[in-house]
Amino acid sequence: VGALFAIPIWIKLANRKNNNRQIYIISALFLAFASIPLTLFADYFILLIFIIIWGAGLGGFWAINRVILSEAVDEAVVNTGKREEGIYTGIMMFFNRLAIIVQVLIFVFVHSFTGFVEGAATQSELAQIGIRLHIGLIPMIVLLLGTLYFVRTYDLTPGKVEEIQNKLNILKL
Repeated sequence: VGALFAIPIWIKLANRKNNNRQIYIISALFLAFASIPLTLFADYFILLIFIIIWGAGLGGFWAINRVILSEAVDEAVVNTGKREEGIYTGIMMFFNRLAIIVQVLIFVFVHSFTGFVEGAATQSELAQIGIRLHIGLIPMIVLLLGTLYFVRTYDLTPGKVEEIQNKLNILKL
């Protein structure tokens, strides 16, 4: 729900700022820090409010993710002279699937460590903490690490994106 209402706001912000890198970083940090309360609170209604807020950050990711990919593909086209969007999409899907495998491994590790009992009507306090770690602290750590990697590797500033677009027009690609 939060994402659906926030997507138009993120799109407006992206259009106004004209800096997709910056918007992506802001949305990632928003998501990371909005994850903190998801670890701290166990009350259903309080969590629901914070999940809606967290969803607003997710809207930023959804709004800008494909734009970031298209900018990276455009840069690769300028560098190689070939249009190979399918390869880049395939690489992205590979890492998406790899992330799912890593997520499952983290679930198994945390649930094993905290004594989570599948199908039990109630869980121990430690198992409940493990569940909250899954929805809060662990995603926050992964988001912060991913954002740090993105900041260090994604160098497409608005000026560089414009330069790439001009080169694409010259190359008629």
